[in-house]
Amino acid sequence: TRSVWYGNGTSYGYAQNGAASIITSDLLRYRVNSSLKFARYFSTHHLVASLGFEATGLLSRYSTQNGTNFFDHSLRALGMSYAGTKAKIHEFDDVHARNGVFADISYDWNGILGVSGQFRADFLSQYSETPYLYPAGNAWVDIHKALMTSVKEISSLRISAGYGHAGYDESLPYELIHKYVASSIPSVPVGAENYHNALLRLDTKEWNVSLNAGFLDERMHLGVSYYDRLTEDSMNLNSFGSVEDFYWHSAPMSVLQSRMTRIANKGFEFDVSGQIFRNKD
Repeated sequence: TRSVWYGNGTSYGYAQNGAASIITSDLLRYRVNSSLKFARYFSTHHLVASLGFEATGLLSRYSTQNGTNFFDHSLRALGMSYAGTKAKIHEFDDVHARNGVFADISYDWNGILGVSGQFRADFLSQYSETPYLYPAGNAWVDIHKALMTSVKEISSLRISAGYGHAGYDESLPYELIHKYVASSIPSVPVGAENYHNALLRLDTKEWNVSLNAGFLDERMHLGVSYYDRLTEDSMNLNSFGSVEDFYWHSAPMSVLQSRMTRIANKGFEFDVSGQIFRNKD
C-alpha cells in the first residue's frame, strides 16, 4: 500500500487545500502439482497408470482512491474521510489461472503389443467456462516377436499408430500486442490499457503411423513414418469492463477482436540409426 500526500507546503497541495491518494496492490503467484502413479507386473503383463493435477496462476488486485480539499490535515493521506471532494474507488481484479487434471495409462503384453492413452483438461476460468481437452493415444505391435522369431537377421519389427492433441496458451498485455500482430488492432480508452489483454493459443492435432525395424541385435534401426498435422494459432483481444467518467468498471469478459491462422502439414519421415562400435568396454 502506497499513500501520497500533498500538503499546503506544496504548490499543488496549497491550490487544492490538501490532496491525497492511496494505492493498494495485492499479488499472489502460485504453482501446485501432485500426481499418483501405479506400476505393476502381472506375469507377462505390465501396467502403468498415473493420475494428477496442476494449478498455476497469478492473482492481482489493484485499487486507488483520491481526494482533495481536506478540512483537517493532521492525518495526511490516512484521513481520506476528511476530504471534501473524493473520487470513486478505482478497483480492478485480474486473475490468470490455469487448473489442469491429467491421466495416463499404458499396457504392455510380453513386449509383443502395447497400448497407451493420455488425457488432459485445462481450465482457464477467466476466459472460458469450457475446459480445453487434450486426448492422445498410441498402439503398437512387434511383428517379429509375434510371428517371425525364427528370422535371426531381424531383431525387431514394430508397427505403431497414434493420435495426439496438444495446446498452449499465454496472456499478453495490450501494450505488447503490436509486437506479435502486424496489422492494426482496436484502440482502447487512454488509461485503460491495463484492463485489456490478448489470449494467445496454439492448438495442434496430429495422427501418425510408423514402421521401425531393428537389425543385428538392435545395433541398427531403420524407420519410416507418415504424419498428418493441423496447427491453429489464435489470438483473442479481450476487455474486462468499460470506462465511464474516467473510472473503470469491471464487467464480464468480452472479445474485441479474434483472429486465427491454420496450417496443415503432411509428410513422411525416414530415419536411420546405428551403433558403429559396441563392446564390453
